[in-house]
Amino acid sequence: MRKKSESENKPESPEEEIIDSWEDLESNADDGTQLPRTIEFPAIPNVTEVAEKLENLTIVENPAKIKLEQLEKTLNAMNELFVAKPLVKMSDGENVVVEKSDKTKAEPQPVTESADESKEKTKEIASVNKGETVPTSDSKSPEEIKAEREAKKKAKAEAKEKAKNKDKTTEPPPKSKSESAPQSEQNEMEGGKSKAQLKAERRAKQEAQRAAKADEAQKKEDSKSKPQQVKRVPDEIQADRASVEKKLAKRLASQQILPRTKAQRKVQLFSHLHQYEREFSISSSYPIVGSHIHPSIMTLGLQFAEGNVVGSNARCVALMKALKHVIEDYTTPESSELDRDLNDKLKPQITFLKECRPNSISMGNAIRSLKSRINAVPTGSTEKEAKGQLIKWMDEYVYHNVVLAAEQIAITACEKICDGDVILTYGCSSLLSKVFAKASDEGRKFRVVVADGRPKFEGKEMVRRIVNMGVHCTYVLASSVPYIIQEVSKVFLGAHAVMTNGCVMSRVGTSQMALVAKSHNVPVLVCCETYKFTERVQTDSFVFNELGDPDDLVDTGLNVNPLEDWRDLSSLTLLNLAYDVTPANLVDAIISEISVIPGTSVPVVLRLKHDQTN
Repeated sequence: MRKKSESENKPESPEEEIIDSWEDLESNADDGTQLPRTIEFPAIPNVTEVAEKLENLTIVENPAKIKLEQLEKTLNAMNELFVAKPLVKMSDGENVVVEKSDKTKAEPQPVTESADESKEKTKEIASVNKGETVPTSDSKSPEEIKAEREAKKKAKAEAKEKAKNKDKTTEPPPKSKSESAPQSEQNEMEGGKSKAQLKAERRAKQEAQRAAKADEAQKKEDSKSKPQQVKRVPDEIQADRASVEKKLAKRLASQQILPRTKAQRKVQLFSHLHQYEREFSISSSYPIVGSHIHPSIMTLGLQFAEGNVVGSNARCVALMKALKHVIEDYTTPESSELDRDLNDKLKPQITFLKECRPNSISMGNAIRSLKSRINAVPTGSTEKEAKGQLIKWMDEYVYHNVVLAAEQIAITACEKICDGDVILTYGCSSLLSKVFAKASDEGRKFRVVVADGRPKFEGKEMVRRIVNMGVHCTYVLASSVPYIIQEVSKVFLGAHAVMTNGCVMSRVGTSQMALVAKSHNVPVLVCCETYKFTERVQTDSFVFNELGDPDDLVDTGLNVNPLEDWRDLSSLTLLNLAYDVTPANLVDAIISEISVIPGTSVPVVLRLKHDQTN
């Protein structure tokens, strides 16, 4: 129901009940009746007012012709911008025309069009699109329109060329206040720069990027054309290359060292390695007196060649002791400096030892540390002071890296040994003997199983040391390890070196012990000092190794030796490998003087040691 308006004056019938308000409806409603909400209707607008507003409305058309005129004005304004002339500003909602003068500009005046004019222009544009001509004063033929478009394109191209050639750093000539007002308005509208300037900047950036890319491509081509520097491979593992052999022969001749005799019979797979043979020993050709090789170095070389000094730690300690004697007997020439001349004097000594037997990883690390220490000797110090500093440093190097490190490793490894453990070890290790001695002194009740193999049977020396400690010991060959591993609780192994990828280089046969232990879920612990860590990466035993005397394999312990005349058999070769590589996944932990670390932490330890030395 809607309340009747006053305009409706018709009389109501007497039957109908007139309701003047919602209160009357509420009074007449039953209890269950739901009353509607109050609805407010908008007022009806007056028709005459709406008609007047419609008549007063003006429709501003924006036909294509007007757009072309605006574009032409914009191009003219851009041309005037680069020659420092007044501009014509184009706003979004209206067209603004500025009359140009020599010095000042008038205020912009809005251009308005009537409805009739806009309708006429719309008709003209529609007729032009259809191909018709309208007889107006401003009508143009299609040819004229095309000519105008071409002229505008040429003007655009000229403006772009001017923008490119113009220096960015140059400023426009000063303008009057009246001229700068519209310019500031346009800068505020376009973020402080005109469209032409922005386009010019973009083009300049693109050109710079293209030039940079061209330079990079040129550099890549130059690098490809140049021979790439390959990391140097040690000469001791390139014995099968003639060029390397010639280079090595020249080096030995310059240092007055006799080259080693080449092995006559070698396994083809290991032909790149030097093979030591006792009957062709290099040390036997040198005189004891009158040689440029120091007597202590000569003695040490003989001991290395004969195998009297065994073990990575023992060889490193013997080397430092021999070099101490060399430095003590050294005298600096008058026209030379100690650091340069001493390094030159040490080169033939180290080369001689290397020709007798390849250096171990521990020896190589010690030699590099010694050379860096020699280079760090103060220039103002006397010869006596410098020699004293070097000898003191060598003693400290051995004490910290060998003696103290072994004591700390023994303390840490003892914590891994419990009462009732059965420990398996392989060969002989001076570090493991200290670990077992420490555990025995602390009263730990354990048993050691020593596995051994040919040809040197180093495990016999390990058994002798363990028995002297009062520890129960069992001696077996490597072939019996798969049987005895069933009662083993832990495996302790020594190491010749630890690679940066976590692989362990040790005496040949160690990897077999680790493999058997891993197959039976027995933990494998490797004890090694950090000075044996190396940056070398090696995953197998073929790239770098040491070949021993093949005659060591001839003695079989039988009355009849079938290998006695093996050199007479052309189809028979003997291989005596010194080391093998144990993969990192077979080693559970590495016990060092720092702590118990995994194989993946070896690069971190090397980086820390490098930072400390520097």
